[in-house]
Amino acid sequence: MNSTGISSGSQAHSVSMLAAHDYLPPEALRLSGKYRNQVMNVSPRTMGNLNLASQTQDGVVRYMPHGAGNQWLSVVGSKGESYLRAHLAREDKKAIRDTLRTQAPNMDRTYASGRTAATLQGGNCQEFADLAYTMLAARGSSAPVSSAMYRNDHVLVMIGDPRESNKTAMVDAWQHIPVATLLSNTALNPNELVVKKQYNSRQGDPDAQYALSGITPVPKNVIEQRMAKQGFHGVGSALVKDLAEGLKEQHQLLYDVRTLAADPGMRYNDGQVVKSFDSMRSDQLTKKIDSINQYSGLVSRQPGLYGPSKGL
Repeated sequence: MNSTGISSGSQAHSVSMLAAHDYLPPEALRLSGKYRNQVMNVSPRTMGNLNLASQTQDGVVRYMPHGAGNQWLSVVGSKGESYLRAHLAREDKKAIRDTLRTQAPNMDRTYASGRTAATLQGGNCQEFADLAYTMLAARGSSAPVSSAMYRNDHVLVMIGDPRESNKTAMVDAWQHIPVATLLSNTALNPNELVVKKQYNSRQGDPDAQYALSGITPVPKNVIEQRMAKQGFHGVGSALVKDLAEGLKEQHQLLYDVRTLAADPGMRYNDGQVVKSFDSMRSDQLTKKIDSINQYSGLVSRQPGLYGPSKGL
């Protein structure tokens, strides 16, 4: 147990699946009150949507292990690497799309963005959502897959009919603790979600499959070399401080969004299985907890530099 009251404990010594709500108090996830630990009865179809959302988020995390470029916890935890990778992902998007279109002339911009995110291992909410959408389109889905904009500020993916919030699963690996949850178990206002595109086929899209084929991630040394030419430090504490100072000078804010779930420990019951969707590998959870602790330390020491942030 450390000064923030969050224990990273011994879970790093063995890899097992742990529920985040068992190790992170509500305040660590920016939630008020106590966990309600409710059980919600759902249909097998809705449980299927949740399972698919969880699997997709896990897949996005494997492609994007450094986290988001515009989330404080990812930037601090990766020592700035998530920011550098997101920066280059946005720079390289057009070139990668043009290359894909030499073989697939009608390549969807979203699929190209998904490949860019996986190749650079970086991005913000747009790239995280595009990669998730591409993965789902590549496999096909019995339920509608929607890419949606929230308040013209955040992009995420939904599985299910967006008009039915108690049946629609949210896909958003951009959040620090990527809990698969139903729209009804979030603080989001369904009326402020605007569907931008939708995939409606059980069959996988060959273009999406092609976009995700043969991906070779760009190594860190190449990322650092390219960004050094633009005046950035290499990955490390000096880079994080430099980014924080630059954001302050430019009056810009990074996000601090820890979970979209109003109750991360919500358990869903389809009559066969009762389960929650906030479990992750112990080593991943330890890394998430360490990021929270590191960021809390920076904020306590220099609140004016690291404290300002925004939510959704």
